[in-house]
Amino acid sequence: MQRLPRTVHRVRRLPLLLLAAAPWLNGKIATAAPPARTLLAQALATPLASDLTAATHADVVAWIENAGGAWSVRMRDASGREHVLRPPQDDDGRTLSELALSPKGTCVAYVADGDADFPDAPAPNAANRATPPTQTLHLIARGTDRDIGQGHNPSFSPDDRHLAFSAGGNLFVAETETGGARQVATIQGHIGRIVWSPDGARMAFSIDRDDHALIGLYSLQDRRLVLPPAGFGFDIEPMFSPDGHALAFLRLVSPPDDAGFQEPGRYWSVHIRDLETLEDRTIWTPPPGAGAIFQPTEHGHPSWEPEGLILPWEGSGWLDLYRLTTSGAMIPLTPGAFEVQGFAFDPSRRAVLYSANTDDPDRRALWRVSLADGRREKLASPDGALSSPVMAPRDTIAAIATDGCTAPHIVTLPLPTATAACADAPRDITFKAADGMTLHGQLFLPPEKAGRHAALVFVHGGPNRQMLPGFGTMAYYDHAYEMNRLFARQGYVVLSVNYRSGTGYGVAFRRAAAQGRRGASEYRDVLAAAETLRRRADVDPKRLGIWGGSWGGFLVGLALARNSDIFAAGADFHGVHDMVGFPAPGLSPADRRAEIAVQWASSPIADVRTWRSPVLIVQGDDDLDVSFSQSVLLDQLLTARDIPHDVLSLPGERHGFLRQKSWETAYGTMDQFFARQLHPDHVLAEKGTP
Repeated sequence: MQRLPRTVHRVRRLPLLLLAAAPWLNGKIATAAPPARTLLAQALATPLASDLTAATHADVVAWIENAGGAWSVRMRDASGREHVLRPPQDDDGRTLSELALSPKGTCVAYVADGDADFPDAPAPNAANRATPPTQTLHLIARGTDRDIGQGHNPSFSPDDRHLAFSAGGNLFVAETETGGARQVATIQGHIGRIVWSPDGARMAFSIDRDDHALIGLYSLQDRRLVLPPAGFGFDIEPMFSPDGHALAFLRLVSPPDDAGFQEPGRYWSVHIRDLETLEDRTIWTPPPGAGAIFQPTEHGHPSWEPEGLILPWEGSGWLDLYRLTTSGAMIPLTPGAFEVQGFAFDPSRRAVLYSANTDDPDRRALWRVSLADGRREKLASPDGALSSPVMAPRDTIAAIATDGCTAPHIVTLPLPTATAACADAPRDITFKAADGMTLHGQLFLPPEKAGRHAALVFVHGGPNRQMLPGFGTMAYYDHAYEMNRLFARQGYVVLSVNYRSGTGYGVAFRRAAAQGRRGASEYRDVLAAAETLRRRADVDPKRLGIWGGSWGGFLVGLALARNSDIFAAGADFHGVHDMVGFPAPGLSPADRRAEIAVQWASSPIADVRTWRSPVLIVQGDDDLDVSFSQSVLLDQLLTARDIPHDVLSLPGERHGFLRQKSWETAYGTMDQFFARQLHPDHVLAEKGTP
């Protein structure tokens, strides 16, 4: 019998008001009550600041703000006054990203209508416009906002006169005075971050050619492109020397597919190229062990300063900053058992600002370290996080600040006096997995303390991410944090778990053995979170659910496939369900079979026969991070086994939804789903103490 198309399957009837604004919905979807949707819409409309940057020769900082899908570009001048350089538009999925501020603060550049994660892919069309948008680069100068052409990757010259940018393998240079842009080179591959020499005479950039990357050089004066000999790895992060006569860069080599994280190889090195002879030499290679694989910080790029090259390294087991001399001596700048989130240089280039979880693994303080003598000074340590710091002249220090009640916003030092504690911020908790791994999490409690409540485990994506006891610096997880707070207000006890392979707790935690498709060891941490909730006197263990997205969706799938006896329901956002990849090159046939067997055993669908609990599957059908076919496959397998599941496909949406309306629809649908399955408003009479 021919299977009917999914679109003609029976759909639960929806109220006209919701249906008129909703995307195509398949499966059995309930609707949220109007008050709940109003609260959700209000929570998701909270303004979120990102892309903070500062001028090096003017007391000016700029950033991007997203308020409920309405994006804007903002600037704060030396007097502290805030200016809106590009006013917010409608919630149409047309994002702003890649903000750049010229050294003298006279010009601003930004990308409109692109996808910052896939800048050279066709522009997203989340609003499903009849005429799809095109990614464009904008230049704001002298009060005028100009569209200067298709592209991204903006970089201003040291004298503010030129703006370089790229589109795929095409390199462009625009005059900031007129906004006129010309194409100066076409190169095979995709051009990465562009840096200028100190005198503004030439540019350097990385060129990604899929299986390797090389460094390119372009001279503005003689219009000459040079591609020096390269290696077989990925040459990235070009850095001009202070005198402009040499160029440093990092060379990364991908570990073979069977190496895992425990092999003794050394997978990156630091090189210096003489720009006259174009010869390069290796000045440093890490020893085997911790730090043998390069790990960047979330914010900031390596740089060549008069005192040496400043770059991150995990040689101590923690992501710290180091000063590397040209003779190959690696000197720690920020020693300690913590991780640097982001760093930036002061305009004089004599010190580095950095954000790190020095006092508490789940909070971030702001520090400054002198490059001359290594002296460290704590600048601020709030009950929250200060991230992505920048510094303009006259000691104007700005950062993105968050806490349990306050979404990402821009602050300048000194910080204002302490505010009242956040009433509904989650509690920090620690617990252990069955194998002894110490885990951190955030516990969200409902207002009504008496009785036994429905409960949820939340698992983040990434997997190299860290949830904080408050807002963070990624909109995706800020929305998840808001949703967990809303769940708690509705009567759920929610535990957000930072499982192994996440950031913030050192290299041994992030590169724990047998994770992902090599054995899914992080699922032990999901079980530990579930057991932590089930042991609580205020939790009804029969009403335990789980939700998460991306890698978190993968873990939701594992939870329901392996342990429907523990998890009564789950919401799976754009998860991976089949972890079997393409056969790895360089393996014998026997080793390939063994690798595939491990990958299959690590997949949720490997245990689909024991899947019993209902699940909600959500994904945008223009997802470039996780193939839409992963959700299609799970839908097919669950349908074949008559396992209850609801599905929600969002036409035109990417992995991290671009429209607030999509977040409202997806989260509202999840809220309805869990309300039907777990009945959060039904608090059992048994009394207990958390």
